[in-house]
Amino acid sequence: MKRFILSLFSISIFCIYPLPSKASTFPCSMVLEPTDKKLENSKGTALIYKVRLRPFC
Repeated sequence: MKRFILSLFSISIFCIYPLPSKASTFPCSMVLEPTDKKLENSKGTALIYKVRLRPFC
């Protein structure tokens, strides 16, 4: 019985645990703070992409 539970547990770990992907983490976003400190309620967002100008052959 213990062997059955251990094997069931190990099979479930391998099936449920996702494999690491090779996908890039881009795009991402960041919050921009205002340069003028008088404007307390003004913030912005920026969307960042990774751009490759010359593709690898």
